[in-house]
Amino acid sequence: MAGFARKPGRPEGVSGEETRRLIVTVGAELVARKGVADTSLSEIAKAAGLTAPAIYRYFPSKTDILVEAATDMYEQILVRFQAAVNQGGSWRDRLTNISAACIELYREDGVMQRLGLAMQLESVREPLRFEPVNKAISQLDALFEAIIEDAIADGTLPKRTDPKVAGPLLRAMQTNAVAANVLIDSGTNRFEQFIDAFTALIIRN
Repeated sequence: MAGFARKPGRPEGVSGEETRRLIVTVGAELVARKGVADTSLSEIAKAAGLTAPAIYRYFPSKTDILVEAATDMYEQILVRFQAAVNQGGSWRDRLTNISAACIELYREDGVMQRLGLAMQLESVREPLRFEPVNKAISQLDALFEAIIEDAIADGTLPKRTDPKVAGPLLRAMQTNAVAANVLIDSGTNRFEQFIDAFTALIIRN
């Protein structure tokens, strides 16, 4: 007996959650490689093995895919940076440990560098739609604000320093500047060289 024709949807034998995660992963990879404007929803669907109409069962728009991808990314970064901070020590020790964690993250995942830079721009353009991303970034900022507070307490930074201003700035220097420079020049030893330069400029006093 002939079977019913299978309607376009998730790949056979794959759960809905697995398909959703696949869409997020390939969407992040495409945006990291091509940019937001040059990546279409239909292209993401094709890369995930779906038809264009089928992808709407999981995400109503490309932006929703990117918001989930970026939020997941910053949550991963937070886990690694929090583990680095939990090793304890002075504020210099904690910042050094975060720097080491940053090296490993960027080595393990080249997508993370490009996606992070692109998503921060999108979150500025559409702050309401990217609110989950901005919340995830603010959790990262809190780690750096605590470091700034300790640097103020030990007299390294002047008391007039505002942790709410300096913390996000330090986070941006740690993540964005290193990511951007490594993308420009990704030679074998560039990770260590950029982090060494950052350490010399920021951590050593």
